[in-house]
Amino acid sequence: MIDSFDEVVDSVFYEDSLVFNGNRDKFSHIEHFFTTNFYEYSFEIEYQGDKFEQMSPGKKAFIVLKLILEFSDSKIPVLIDQPEDSLDNRAIYSELTKYIKKLKRIDK
Repeated sequence: MIDSFDEVVDSVFYEDSLVFNGNRDKFSHIEHFFTTNFYEYSFEIEYQGDKFEQMSPGKKAFIVLKLILEFSDSKIPVLIDQPEDSLDNRAIYSELTKYIKKLKRIDK
């Protein structure tokens, strides 16, 4: 569509006699369309039956860490834990290590 954008615009606004409100032209309407958010996001995070809002700070940190790893393109993530970060040690040991090993097997 990038190569033929002008053609697409002309086909949508095929009449040169169109009159727009506020002395706007077709390109100002297109700019308004592409720069105005006509949508909104709404989602809930749930893990093992717990809603995110009800999780402990450690479990929340673990879930966010898993999301970052899931959406990252990096093949070699570096994880640093500090005691004050309140990560859930059991979840890190039992779940995150399995998750990372599973990802490593998939990449091979």
